Amino acid sequence: MKWLLGAVTAGVAFVVMSAWSLPDPVASHFGDEGLANAFMSRGAYVTLMVVLVGALPLVVAGSFAFAHRWSAIGNNLPNQAYWLDPERQLATLSWLARSAQVFAAVLLVFLCYVHWLVVQANFAQPARMSQSLFIAGLATFFVLLCIWLAALVLRFRRTA
Repeated sequence: MKWLLGAVTAGVAFVVMSAWSLPDPVASHFGDEGLANAFMSRGAYVTLMVVLVGALPLVVAGSFAFAHRWSAIGNNLPNQAYWLDPERQLATLSWLARSAQVFAAVLLVFLCYVHWLVVQANFAQPARMSQSLFIAGLATFFVLLCIWLAALVLRFRRTA
């Protein structure tokens, strides 16, 4: 978990440092053809991104790290009697926690990427986000999410 805390700290630093170049107000939402259609103050945008980059990955990772405290964790786990048997429970929960940290890191990179796209978009006049770069990032995130979910399903589908 320490490496994730370091990565989150680096992500927050990236957001704060790169935000100095943003205009006030910041084009923060983009519609058709990538053109800006909503704005917010630089302070509000930076605060929002720091909270998202700083908290969301930690909430994702933390939720699995404390899974042993949830009585409902077994309700959604395939072959729960096997995986939550006292002799395997600690290893199962540890694997879930590590897996969540990996997903949290992917989420962190995606959020920083979107922030970078917003910064780049605000350099254009009028402010315009590259739709192709956004879609490529979103598609990559989605593919990695599917791989992560497949790993979870395959890991807990088997009973050995």
